[in-house]
Amino acid sequence: MSSTVSVRPVMSQVVHSIIPSNLNQYLRWCILLFLWGLTTSPSFASHIVGGEFYLIHKTDTKYELGLNLYYDEISAASPELKQDYIRATIFRKRDNQFMRNVDLGLYKSQSLLTYNNPSCEMYSLVKNSRLWYYTEITLSGDTYNDSEGYYVVWERCCRNANISNIYTPSEVGNAFYMEFPAVRQNTQSFINNSPEFGVITGDYACINSPFYFDFSATDADGDSLVYTLVTPYKGYSDACSGRNCICPDNCPYPADPVVQDRFGNQYIDPDPRNHSAPYPLITWATGYSLEKSTPGPVPLSVGGQSGIITFTADKLGLYAFAVLCKEYRNGIQIGAVQRDFQIRVIECPVNNAPVVNVKDNKTRTYVANMGSIEVSKTDSLCFKVALTDKISGTKFGSSTLALTLEAVNFSSSLVSLSPTSGIIYQDSDTVWANLCFEKCAAAETNQPLQIKLVVRDDGCGGGLSDTLIVNFNFEPLIQDPPIVVTTLPGNQASIFVNQLLQFTVIATNTGDGTIAVNAAGRGFDMSAVGMQFENGKTGIDSVTVPFSWTPDCRVLDMMKDNTFIIDFFTQNANCKNKFDTTTVTIVVQDSVVDHSYFLPANVFTPNGDEWNPYFEMSNNEDSTKNLPKDNCKERFDRIEMYNRWGRLIFTSHDRNFKWEGAQFPTGSYYFLIYYTTRRYKGWVSLLR
Repeated sequence: MSSTVSVRPVMSQVVHSIIPSNLNQYLRWCILLFLWGLTTSPSFASHIVGGEFYLIHKTDTKYELGLNLYYDEISAASPELKQDYIRATIFRKRDNQFMRNVDLGLYKSQSLLTYNNPSCEMYSLVKNSRLWYYTEITLSGDTYNDSEGYYVVWERCCRNANISNIYTPSEVGNAFYMEFPAVRQNTQSFINNSPEFGVITGDYACINSPFYFDFSATDADGDSLVYTLVTPYKGYSDACSGRNCICPDNCPYPADPVVQDRFGNQYIDPDPRNHSAPYPLITWATGYSLEKSTPGPVPLSVGGQSGIITFTADKLGLYAFAVLCKEYRNGIQIGAVQRDFQIRVIECPVNNAPVVNVKDNKTRTYVANMGSIEVSKTDSLCFKVALTDKISGTKFGSSTLALTLEAVNFSSSLVSLSPTSGIIYQDSDTVWANLCFEKCAAAETNQPLQIKLVVRDDGCGGGLSDTLIVNFNFEPLIQDPPIVVTTLPGNQASIFVNQLLQFTVIATNTGDGTIAVNAAGRGFDMSAVGMQFENGKTGIDSVTVPFSWTPDCRVLDMMKDNTFIIDFFTQNANCKNKFDTTTVTIVVQDSVVDHSYFLPANVFTPNGDEWNPYFEMSNNEDSTKNLPKDNCKERFDRIEMYNRWGRLIFTSHDRNFKWEGAQFPTGSYYFLIYYTTRRYKGWVSLLR
């Protein structure tokens, strides 16, 4: 307790120096006790704002297990309260079987989290930093193969005493929780990375103002993510009571040790092996619940697909909540990560909401919300968007505006917006953006095209916003898609290696504008296998592009045959959603060679006349005397000629070799022919 005692006299001196001497003695003591209490936080966990686990696959059976903790730098009595490591525990979901403990070291303590608007920091009672714990672990398929998966947890008591929506928060612990799937499923390795929440900014919420907070996660495997609000876990850790730290009647396990922090505060630290799921939940304070975890007209909620937190609070305070992010693959839930967090609601500096307007090109006036703009075939398809914000009377020297566009009832590819941000330096400034439709947008639907524009400033507490919905009534436009065909019969071909294949691709335009022709191989690069085709060729009425290919043995990759599928498609330059595709299938086979017919000549007469002047195995009228043709499996390598004493007298790697037998006497000579895997041997008589 010595460290606590040493703090109090110093704090008392500070308090007496800042409280006017003419204040009522009772009031002076109230203030003193309040400030004194701020210096005696019970434990490390009382400074934890929130956090979550993550699990990343590295190589083979190696994974990175980490825990992000967000730490309250304002209420922390000492930086020494940041632990050098934490001990997490892994259990099996099916039966809550203890698997192992994992020690995670403090890798990095990030400085104060940034604000969306740095100037808001000067007004804030929120100064959070990020503690990053992690280690590398091995998850063997021999051990972690249960189909119901596993979970990892870390607990610590107690929460911040200033939390407004939890009953007796200073006696309530934290439990951080994540589920992950088996790493071996159906005898096959199952690779998965958990969802990873983004790093939180230091922002806070402003009383009586709509609050917007991005709580979304990303998934390296492309799994689907779904977000839900859940009641935060209390866990099994608990505060001690009484001078001798007698465990309360509801202590979860008699063997749990009582520990003491550097400031003499004691709490129950549960042995993780004894405490598996289900974990106790916090008890909401009176008037609060999962459905109403913040006070005010708009309770806290999270977008199921977006992960965006929104609420409007009408009371100052500190409010805890938790978001569960579930990950799905092929429609089946495979994991989940729970992020626990708290947001402070404060009095913010004055801020004015920005305004977004769209100008009608014909009337040259701004359109009201839910208003309409008429667009004929000859009208411009671009419209001016005006963004304004009043900064006079505020504490801000400028306002940074962010603009988003939503195509409500049509494809977003048919409309664009640029730029999507800008800065206002004075009330008279306007940020202009261009809203442009594709030419064929009018052919998309028979009803008006509706767009939704939202502008948000960077004011404190997430900023303020304005929303504008506009309907665009286009004059009907008939735009049929172009057509693409080939001259290849049935769009199919079967060819041998080294055989030339040629055909023509023809695209025809049925509407306005130019068309382009492109091709793409399914699972292969056309140019890499030697296919000749001009991608991107354009034209107005029609486009003709030749295709040519002479495949070699590389395309078979030691197989007997291989199939190549090519998609040829044409697209209208004005209407990118107007296109046509035709598919060609080409089967490439290795040449079939019959080696059984090979019967080379057995005599030649190099005596100066034109009959049989040399020994050869090509260009013979009798094809059985010629070498078998090459294919991808068997290729001619060389021939060797020997005399009757076994001496090598001639060799050639040219299948069109000719041996004249010059300076060699009459007699029998022996040859050995090498193919890739085959060998031929025989003899030939030299007669003069």
